[in-house]
This record gives sequence, structure tokens and C-alpha cells, in this order.
Amino acid sequence: MKVCKFCGTENQDSATVCSSCGGNEFKHKCGNCGTVFEDGNFCPKCGTPLPSNRAADPTPPPAEPHVNYTYNYNYAEQPQPAAASYQAPPLPAEMLQTTSIAVAILLTIVTCGIYGWYWLYVSGEALDQYAVSTGGMGGGHLGILYLLLGLFGFSIVSYALMQSELNKYAA
Repeated sequence: MKVCKFCGTENQDSATVCSSCGGNEFKHKCGNCGTVFEDGNFCPKCGTPLPSNRAADPTPPPAEPHVNYTYNYNYAEQPQPAAASYQAPPLPAEMLQTTSIAVAILLTIVTCGIYGWYWLYVSGEALDQYAVSTGGMGGGHLGILYLLLGLFGFSIVSYALMQSELNKYAA
């Protein structure tokens, strides 16, 4: 006899699914002593062999789902982007002036953050000047926007907007 692992119903030895719940995993029940056991062809308690049709035709374990994660891409056949024919003009001298990060941080600390606000304003104005020199839509008063964001505690937004502008001009 077979006993369903899910509901405990006894089934015939030739059953492939449970007659009660439809499950396909079974334990074995010894016909001699009634012991229920999982694996093997003999009862672990009394040694009685399982019926021959069970030993010859074991219920296969449930199949594992097979998922194929292999992808075959041929990168050589991918279209390549055309080379950009536009060359951005060189940066103006105002934007090329650099301040050491250590000096900027030190000045910001010494001035209780005032230098940081000044730096946001000057950087925004330099980006505006560069936008005008490249034929873009400058004059947006980015310096004032960055300064106001900095004053209200949103300096990180100012830095993100600055990076976005710089990325736009670098491309």
C-alpha cells in the first residue's frame, strides 16, 4: 500500500496520484506489520519486501522546473551609434578656475556655510554663461536657484541639478 504524504490517504501500489487529493508523493505502508516508511524496498521494522510492482516501478519524484537563463547575444551585429559631428566649444576661463576641495570645505566650515552658498551661486552663474556661449538657453539665473535651494537646506538638489547641467554640456 501507498500512503499519500499530503493527506494520509491509503492508495493502491499501482497508483501514481492520490485518489483523494491528487498528490503525487507517497510513503510506503508495510502489508505485514503496518509500518509507514519513506524510502527503500523493504520494511525497516520487519524486513518484508514491498510488492514487486512497487519495487520495479517507483513513483518518480516531481520534476524540478527547468529555467534556462542562457541568452545568446551577438554584439557584433548590434548597430553602432554614429559618431557625433557636434563638437562643444571649450569651457570659458571662469569655469576652469578650480578651488581645492579641502580649501572649499575649510572655507565653508570657517564661514559657517556662507562660502558654500557663495560657491553654489558662482557655479550656477558660470553654467549660465557657458549655456549662452554655446548658443543654449542661458540667462535662467541658475546661480539664484542654486543659492535659494542651498539656503533652504536643499543643497544636495543643487548639486544634482549642477551635475545634470554639466552632463548636458559634456555630451
